[in-house]
Amino acid sequence: MRQAVIMAGGKGTRLLALTKDEIPKPMAPILGKPLVEWQIEKLKANGIKEVILVIGHLGEKIREYFGDGQKWGVSIRYIEENTPLGTAGSFYYLKDIVEQDFFLIFGDVFFDIDMERMREFHVKNRAKATLFVHPN
Repeated sequence: MRQAVIMAGGKGTRLLALTKDEIPKPMAPILGKPLVEWQIEKLKANGIKEVILVIGHLGEKIREYFGDGQKWGVSIRYIEENTPLGTAGSFYYLKDIVEQDFFLIFGDVFFDIDMERMREFHVKNRAKATLFVHPN
C-alpha cells in the first residue's frame, strides 16, 4: 500500500473550545504542530508517499498549510466536500483515485503503528478490509 486517505473534513464541534471554529479539527495543535502533520509524518515514515486529504469545514486552512506536501516528502491531493456527506459519503469521489488497497485514517486520531505489519496481515488474509482498533 502506497496510498493513504485522511478524512479531515469534519466540523469538530466537541473541540470548539480548542479550535474556536477558526481551524479545522485535524489542525488542532499537539506539541506545537497540527495533529494531521503528525499523521503525515508517520505515514511517510511507513513508506506512504501519496496522501489524499478529504477536506470540508475550514479545509482551506489545511490546504494552505500543507500545499502539495513537498515539504513533508509526500504528494498530497485534496478532495473537497462542499456539503458534508458523512463518514463514508466522500468514498464516491475516491473511487477513481485510490488504489485497490489503501490506508484510511480519520483526521482526529493520533497513532503510532507498524503499518507494514498491518499491510502484510491484510494481504496474507486476502482481506477486503482490515481494521486497526485500540481498546482505549
